[in-house]
Amino acid sequence: MTKEGTGKTMRDARWARWLVLLLLSQVTLIAFLFTDLLSPLKSVLERDLLWDATTFGTYSGSSYFLNVFAGFLVFAGFIVDSLGLRGGTRIAGGIMLLGAWLEFYGLTDTFRASALHGWLGGWWTSMPPTAKMASLGLTLFGCGAAMMAVVVTKALVKWFGEREIATAMSLQMATTRIGMALAAFAGVYIYAWDLLPGAQIAQPVLMGSLLLVLGVAGGWAFCAFDRRLDLELGDREVHRGAPIRLATITQLLRNRAYLLIALFVLIYYMGVFPFQKFAVDMLHHQLGMSEMRVGLIFSLYPIGAALVTPLFGMLLDRRGYGLTMCIVGSGCMMSGHAIFAFLPPGQVGMSLAIVGILLQALSLGLVTASIWPLLPRVVRIENFGTSLSLIFWIENWGLFGGPVAIGRLLDATNLSPAEIRTLERAGQAIPPTNYQPSMLCFVAIGLLATATAAWMWREDRRRGWGMEKRKTAQPGPQARGAHPERLERL
Repeated sequence: MTKEGTGKTMRDARWARWLVLLLLSQVTLIAFLFTDLLSPLKSVLERDLLWDATTFGTYSGSSYFLNVFAGFLVFAGFIVDSLGLRGGTRIAGGIMLLGAWLEFYGLTDTFRASALHGWLGGWWTSMPPTAKMASLGLTLFGCGAAMMAVVVTKALVKWFGEREIATAMSLQMATTRIGMALAAFAGVYIYAWDLLPGAQIAQPVLMGSLLLVLGVAGGWAFCAFDRRLDLELGDREVHRGAPIRLATITQLLRNRAYLLIALFVLIYYMGVFPFQKFAVDMLHHQLGMSEMRVGLIFSLYPIGAALVTPLFGMLLDRRGYGLTMCIVGSGCMMSGHAIFAFLPPGQVGMSLAIVGILLQALSLGLVTASIWPLLPRVVRIENFGTSLSLIFWIENWGLFGGPVAIGRLLDATNLSPAEIRTLERAGQAIPPTNYQPSMLCFVAIGLLATATAAWMWREDRRRGWGMEKRKTAQPGPQARGAHPERLERL
């Protein structure tokens, strides 16, 4: 039932829309913070738990394991489309909490003294038991976080519609960058506390898990608002209950615009999130500074992205040029990686590192603000969860494989933790980790992303998809004002 028979609903109230955005954004902020809490502590994990770079890369990529190989992300999209936003929120929150506490347990003294630790150490001996249990927890957490990302994006489309959709998405993405910024140094700071003597490495995960409880509670509070909106909408819009059909995926895979967006997302974010896993350790070795100081400097990256992303979102709402922003953003990413690949030591290196970080921030702001609001132009709202989860699934192949590949490359071009420990005992100098081959791989990824964005721009001009235009269509049973032949039957 609408308000007083006026035809207006709760989402027409500005305060309600932005409160929903706040409730959902804080969940994703904490999720991004939790995911990267241990990233600046790579050297500590090598020293205390004997994790080599391959182990660290496997752990970092484990949050995407089930999403990729079990197809959980596609299944998550089906869940969100069939059970609705509220059902998806509750399930995602529960899975995230379970995974977070399992990861914490895997890093504690209690686990190391258990029979389970001994059993895990009896197979796949190249990966320590602590890494196996932590990876299991992060795997479950990643499944819940991926489902929550589908929920949040679909909820913003539902609540903002044709209003400030690009601005809303940009602000939501900007809050995730705040989580990334905190993770760049918060883990090191919490590690220095004396909460768990003998298991200090578990302290950041403990604090992240406690914060996650608050974040998930806020997500469940959103469910109350969404239930009221559904009562007001009645049957006027379809936001849940879409049948689970494999034909939906088949239709999406025949949509050229959709496939190009998915390809760009795969390539571009493979140069972003895997890089972040190693960035603090890379700058620590190349600049010869402490992890805490390097983490504070690197936090300029997500903070800068958080500041500029909403500005570019407003530009997209008012002027358009979404694909042009993708091209420029990809070029900035490639340039930033090139700087890191040839970073000299000393003050010059510090200055160039800051330039590279700011280029990365500009890149992330441009692409994040522009690529995601383009998706509702080419898919229907009842299938939006499935379409989004399929893109996330494709993206997760790069997010899983990237850290593993970089970890293997680092192990192949540097000393192992055991060799480093031998040098330390002998009192010999330890050479810094060589990151140049790895950074050159990221440069190549940036080049591919730029070429893919240019390809999308060319196809958009040829086929008239309207991705460079300023308005984002509100998807319904048929996107308003869209030509069926241009949406390729979607």
